[in-house]
Amino acid sequence: MSESLKKSQFPVGAHFSIANGYKSAFSDAVLIGASAIQIFSKNPMSARFREVTEEESQEVKEFKAKNDIEYAVIHASYLLNFGRPLEENSFPIMSLAEDLYNAEMLHADGVILHSGKSLTMGIDEAEDNFVANIKTVLNKTAKLKAKVIIENTAGQGTEMGFVLGDLERVFKKLGKDKRVKFCFDTAHAYGAGYDLQNSKIAEKIVEEIDNTIGVKNIACIHLNDSKKELGSRVDRHEDIGHGTIGEAGLKSFVVSLMKKATTPIPLILETPQGFDTYEDQIKKVRGWLA
Repeated sequence: MSESLKKSQFPVGAHFSIANGYKSAFSDAVLIGASAIQIFSKNPMSARFREVTEEESQEVKEFKAKNDIEYAVIHASYLLNFGRPLEENSFPIMSLAEDLYNAEMLHADGVILHSGKSLTMGIDEAEDNFVANIKTVLNKTAKLKAKVIIENTAGQGTEMGFVLGDLERVFKKLGKDKRVKFCFDTAHAYGAGYDLQNSKIAEKIVEEIDNTIGVKNIACIHLNDSKKELGSRVDRHEDIGHGTIGEAGLKSFVVSLMKKATTPIPLILETPQGFDTYEDQIKKVRGWLA
């Protein structure tokens, strides 16, 4: 961490519902003291499209200007599998392209996307499909600044992208495009076998991140405890300090990451109790950064 970069500068927030509109989600974040927000830009379990309107964009812009929201990001639909071969105008391609447009309209950093599944294909084939599909989306949205943010997985089923070295390989195949960044999910990493419970190993994991995809390419952290054991290959989140990783390991990881960072890295909760416990958890995490 550079001398001019203070730990208190790192935004902390959570995932918020858009059930009552985009502005309402931002308002909910401010209400509990969050300075970072993640949302879906549409129903994540529906194949319907939903573009942000100019009016909604302006509402969010004005609200952000008056309130302390330092970072916003969109999470892509759960229905997308970019490990499959996809046509240029297929739903997954068009849905991610729309989300990137919506991110731009909502003044968000980009769109978080899971790494995809190989299904019955070989890993190499599925990975090449993923790269080709991301390139297609980047080309279709070339005029936008919003980023494609690839998230590590727990390796559940045939999920790809649970090993840092694999994410590094994908990044290289994408030419380390400046619009491609990463989201590191702590619960996913723990499920994939990265021992964040152990404070000393957590520090080494930060080194591994820096030596593969690079800490400078981490757009944000999904800060989650886990319901499952180390290496379970199962994706189940838990509230901070109430899971199998524990508060000490997560704190060690976050503090080590901040020491490496040259720009603030937002920390976003996706924990199961949701809004009811977000405020207390955000205060807890901010205490680590004091």
